[in-house]
Amino acid sequence: MNFKNILPFTVFFHLQDRIVPAKLLYIQNFFIIVILLLASCKTQQQTQTNHGFQLPDEIVVDEISSGTRGGTEDTLYIERTFIDACKLKALNDYEGAIVLLKEILRVDENNAPALYELSKIYFEYGRTEDAAELSKAAIKNDGNNEYYQLLLADILTYNKNFPEAAKILESLRTNYPKKTDNYYQLAYVYERMNEVDKSISVLTDAKKQFGEEESILFELQRLYIRSGDAENAIENLQKLITQNPGNPAYKSMIADVYELVRNTPLAETTFNKLLALDPDNPDLLFRRAEMEKENKKYTSYYNEIKNIFANADINIDKKIFFLVPFVDSVGKKNFVQQDFILELSKILTDVHSEDAKAFAMRGDFLYYAGQYNDARKNYRQSIAIRSDVYDVWMKLFYIDADSKQPDSLFAITTESLELYPNQPMGYYFNGIALMDMEKYDDAILVLKRSIPLTASNPTLKADIYFRLGDIYNEMKNYAESDNAYETSLQINPKNPYALNNYAYHLSVRGDKLEEAAKMAMIANELVPNNASLLDTYGWILYKQQKFDEAKTWIEKALKNGGSDSEVIIEHYGDILFKLGDKDAALEQWKKAKQLGIGSEYLDKKIQDGKLHE
Repeated sequence: MNFKNILPFTVFFHLQDRIVPAKLLYIQNFFIIVILLLASCKTQQQTQTNHGFQLPDEIVVDEISSGTRGGTEDTLYIERTFIDACKLKALNDYEGAIVLLKEILRVDENNAPALYELSKIYFEYGRTEDAAELSKAAIKNDGNNEYYQLLLADILTYNKNFPEAAKILESLRTNYPKKTDNYYQLAYVYERMNEVDKSISVLTDAKKQFGEEESILFELQRLYIRSGDAENAIENLQKLITQNPGNPAYKSMIADVYELVRNTPLAETTFNKLLALDPDNPDLLFRRAEMEKENKKYTSYYNEIKNIFANADINIDKKIFFLVPFVDSVGKKNFVQQDFILELSKILTDVHSEDAKAFAMRGDFLYYAGQYNDARKNYRQSIAIRSDVYDVWMKLFYIDADSKQPDSLFAITTESLELYPNQPMGYYFNGIALMDMEKYDDAILVLKRSIPLTASNPTLKADIYFRLGDIYNEMKNYAESDNAYETSLQINPKNPYALNNYAYHLSVRGDKLEEAAKMAMIANELVPNNASLLDTYGWILYKQQKFDEAKTWIEKALKNGGSDSEVIIEHYGDILFKLGDKDAALEQWKKAKQLGIGSEYLDKKIQDGKLHE
């Protein structure tokens, strides 16, 4: 049995970035066990391992070239010293082993075993040129020793001297045709030389010599794919699947073969062969559907996709992977497949009714489609199945916050805080719910509780102070409100909504109008064409009695969605009144009243036909 170092064998498969068949791992482990049972000097170490000392920098062969040969005493001395060197090496005392091996070479400069062992140590420590020189010296004194030749081949391979390594390995394959490692390493070397055909030839010989072993078939199908030979790749892959019917890894390689030939005349024939090998392969089934789509057979395409989603044996992740690219499209006017995608997401929850991911995925589509109630139901079902995905909880928070459902938001955040007491977002949205429920004291307590949890999230910390500013303003505690806003803006000076709210509240109070105007302008620069932000700046101008400018900005707000806001329209009426157009002002006040409640003075303005502030 060949007990040589298995480094090249291991690297051969590792470097391909492929799955190593179980049989290969067994072979490697078997070699390691046997090697450990033998004398340590029959092993060959892997390269560049640090054992805590530096090798000397001198050229080793020059240093040990002054030895002499003696008689029986020298022979016994060398044997004992060699055994001691091996013991030290087995104990990882490489420095001591080097000293003893050099002592042997001082006595007998042509001692091949010592040259070989010293070469292995130098190879391990990255002194590859010195290792190669020592290895060549060992071969010169004992040219028939296969282990010496294998070590030199390893060194040459490591140094990327592939042609010289190939010569040695070809000789070894010829002289030792029953040793599989020689075939694998030679095939690897030829592949590194970009001579894939030679690699295939070597492994084909190995298949003749050792039969259709899994490791040989595995590498052959990979090399055939690389060389563009789909037919032989399929043949070897089919044998692998037949030999290992329970191994899904080989079936997953089927798609790789098809990608090789998809744009060639072989595509259809190959596809049918591959699908026959694995009729439930989702990659192939999705590809078949795409082929129908490419041929403009849309009904067939839709049916194929729905059949895939209805197949409970197909992994849910494959289906989700298909759906994910459509998430950003749902809800857009020009997206014509919305009903189809929503139908697929429903099939997903029907077929995978015990998988939280199915409901989370459907919740996403319903959310982007604007169907918030149904989205909420699916997200709730998702966390009922699996409550440890915090992102789903967050989506529930946003739905309730955006749709102004404080009772529901308070309930879901309270539930989340029982499971995630250290998540600041739960406290933040819980505080928002309490604020919208006008439970201001409770909201302040909850929001302040979340601040120590935001050390790694300054944006959230700034938002919390921003919300505290809003709450204190509602409570007419203006000093605390201003302090909270300013703290928020110190942390995040470019939060347009904190800038806007602070500026607007100052304008309502008639305080710090110059400062308010600057903040409102920055907010509009950060978020252009936002009706609320435009209205704030216009209202500050109104407070500064710059009525013409105020009118311009309020009209910008109306053009950018503000025509549905009773607040903005009432502001417009006030400005028109100040500009002397009382009839137009009254018309705007009435329009504001139709949209909502408006300010506390709106009814009186309409009744009297004049401005009240």
